[in-house]
Amino acid sequence: MFNYLLYSSAAWETIATMRYLIILLSFLLTACSTGSFSYHQPPAATAERIAYLRAGPAPLNPVVVHTALNTAQQVNLAFLKQGYRSFGASVYHSEYLDLSKATIAAEQASREQGQKVSADLVVMFPVKSINIVNTGRCCSQSGVIFQALYFIKIRVPLGVIQRELNDADRKLINSNHGVTTVATIINSPAFNADIIPGDIITAIDNVPVSGSESFGHYIDTHRNTRVTITLVRKGETLNKSVQLGN
Repeated sequence: MFNYLLYSSAAWETIATMRYLIILLSFLLTACSTGSFSYHQPPAATAERIAYLRAGPAPLNPVVVHTALNTAQQVNLAFLKQGYRSFGASVYHSEYLDLSKATIAAEQASREQGQKVSADLVVMFPVKSINIVNTGRCCSQSGVIFQALYFIKIRVPLGVIQRELNDADRKLINSNHGVTTVATIINSPAFNADIIPGDIITAIDNVPVSGSESFGHYIDTHRNTRVTITLVRKGETLNKSVQLGN
């Protein structure tokens, strides 16, 4: 279901972590070859799904940026707040020991991959020094690893990043039903309606929210309409009128 991947923080975090571990493992198995590049895109990230989620046409060239964030989860959340959704990951082992040359080579490889997969944005992780010894293949290597995630700019009908309720949430609202806001996408309808992290959404248009899937489905099927979101903030029930986007 498209909307679940778009709205659920649990979904994107799990997928991002798993694909990153897969690509890193694949890299380590072939790490004796410098200049190696490995890219992974999970089967769920189909061309149809990407086209459905993205906000506009793919650019001719993706923007390539560097970040000081250290994990895939941190990178995903930071850029999801800006309206970007990751769909692929890569690891590059530079053949250059000189950091400047290695960075240029890694950026070129990541940019070319971004063009191939029609990414809007490529975010590169900090470089990591390595010293790999592979006795099975009788070789050793030193160098730097560059990691990258590939993003599309997504449509944002509401802009809430949420998770399922935990025990503390259930106790606070005396119910097992609802979702908790983790963050809102900047300048989204939710952001402009002052929905904030920690808000527990319990209903939309007086329809109870049972969890992330029902929440995402309702938003996805009511694009471009005005809805009333009922939420609990620090024990107080509030109603927010929100004009959904496309």
